[in-house]
Amino acid sequence: MKRALFIVMVALNCIAINGQSSNVSAEKNVNWNDSIAYYTEQARWGNPEAYLQLAHCYHQGEKNVERCFYKMGEAGTMAQNFGLIENSNDVFTSLPDDDPIKVVYDVMHLLQMRDYEGILSNLHKLEDVGFPKQLAEAFVAWHKGEKQEAISILQLIAEDSYIANITVPLFTGDSMNEDVAEEFPFVYNELARDSFVSESSPEEDEKAAMYYRKADAHAALDKTGVRWLISYYEKLLEKGLQDIDPKEIERLKKLDRLMKE
Repeated sequence: MKRALFIVMVALNCIAINGQSSNVSAEKNVNWNDSIAYYTEQARWGNPEAYLQLAHCYHQGEKNVERCFYKMGEAGTMAQNFGLIENSNDVFTSLPDDDPIKVVYDVMHLLQMRDYEGILSNLHKLEDVGFPKQLAEAFVAWHKGEKQEAISILQLIAEDSYIANITVPLFTGDSMNEDVAEEFPFVYNELARDSFVSESSPEEDEKAAMYYRKADAHAALDKTGVRWLISYYEKLLEKGLQDIDPKEIERLKKLDRLMKE
C-alpha cells in the first residue's frame, strides 16, 4: 500500500505542475537570502521554520521552482518532524477549497480513506485541475487490487495524456529508484535502507551513506538517516579511515536533538 500511495503522489504531483500555471521566473539574479537554496541550507542546519518557507515556495511556484504537491508535502513532513506543526497535512488543510493543490490533497485523502465512490463522484473537480477522468478510475482500480485493470486503463490513454504516460511505468515497474529520488529527494532515505541486503558490509555502508548524504543535501534526511550517519561518521573517525569535519557531526547531532522521535 505504501508503494501504491507513493505512485499516486508522484502522478498527482505531475498534475499540479503540468495542469496549472506557476510563477516560475527566468531571472538569474536571485537574492540568496530569499531563495530555495538558502531555505534548504537553513533547514539543513536545524531551522525548522525554513521548511514552512519551502512549502510556501512549492505551493506558489516561487523562487524559480515549479509548483509541486509532493515537495510541498515533504516540507510539511519535515516541519512536523521538528515539532513545528502538529500534522504534516496542515500545509494543505489550511488552503482554500478551490486551490488546485488543495483539490489534489483532497483526492489523496479520499484514496487513503478508500472512499472510491467519493473520488468518482467528484471527477469534475479533478478535471478542472487537469486530472483525466480515466486516470482517476485507474487509481481507484489500483487501490481495489485490480492492478491489471488499472494498467489497461492507463495504456489506453497514455498517448493522449502526459500524466498517464509517465504513470504507466510506475504502475508496472519499481517506483523506488534513483531517477525518482532525484526528483523527490525524500526517496533517498528509502534507497539507503534498501541498500542492506544482508549483514552490513563496507560496500553496503558506503552505498547507504551516499543515499543518505543525497537526502541531506536536499534537507530531506529523516531521523533514522540522521542517526545512521552520525554512527557511520563516528566509526570512520575511530578507525582513522576518513577525514570527517567535526562540525558536520555536530550539525547532525543538533538535528537529532531537535527532531521528534
